[in-house]
This record gives sequence, C-alpha cells and structure tokens, in this order.
Amino acid sequence: MAELCHTLGQILHRPSWLPVPAAALELLLGDAAQVVLEGQQVLPKRTQATGFTYQYPTVKQALQEIVKST
Repeated sequence: MAELCHTLGQILHRPSWLPVPAAALELLLGDAAQVVLEGQQVLPKRTQATGFTYQYPTVKQALQEIVKST
C-alpha cells in the first residue's frame, strides 16, 4: 500500500506523506483493515510459469496508463 500511494503521488505530482490512522481504517473496514495495514505479498508464480506477460509489469507503469486514460 505504501508503494502504491508513493507511486501515485509521484505520477500525480502530489504529496503522499499523510497516512490514514490505523484506528480509522479499522473502524471503517473492520477485519479487512488488516490487509490494508499490513499488506499482502502475492506472487503470480503459476501464471508466469505458463509464459504469461503483463501489459504493465510494474505499479508505476499501470498507474501511468490509468492516469493518462482518465
């Protein structure tokens, strides 16, 4: 989440230094706040093993495309 917010801030030329308090996220999201606060390392091993390649292999490339198309 930190990488996503930092990269989005760079692309939008905006600061991304103001974190959301954990208590606020827990209040709003309940148990799902754990995923947001702690993150999750998900690797597409099986997908990549088949030879699949991503159109936008990095967060930065994907966000740049999203921002460009809006």
